[in-house]
Amino acid sequence: MPEGLRQKIRIPRMQAPTPTVKERAAWDLFTKLVQEIPGKEGLSPIAAQELERLVTKGNPLAVQFKEKLSQASYRPRAPGEAGVSPPPARRIKNIVWKEQ
Repeated sequence: MPEGLRQKIRIPRMQAPTPTVKERAAWDLFTKLVQEIPGKEGLSPIAAQELERLVTKGNPLAVQFKEKLSQASYRPRAPGEAGVSPPPARRIKNIVWKEQ
């Protein structure tokens, strides 16, 4: 490929989708719902259902919020806590060696 052509090729940067007016209005109603109905720990069940509904509809603000919620809820295990048990061992049977 000639050098001049290589410089002209540009790769577009991936950007987060911008919400439409309806999606922004739905998100504003969701935030208002969360403020009106506080949950004991995190979101109330009604707000969690509304968040799931917005995510299934593809609201970009709700999708980003759910991803950040899942990232924030990660807790590494404590040093004294047992780790995940290893998978059960499998025996390999019927091995056929090819002679060369």
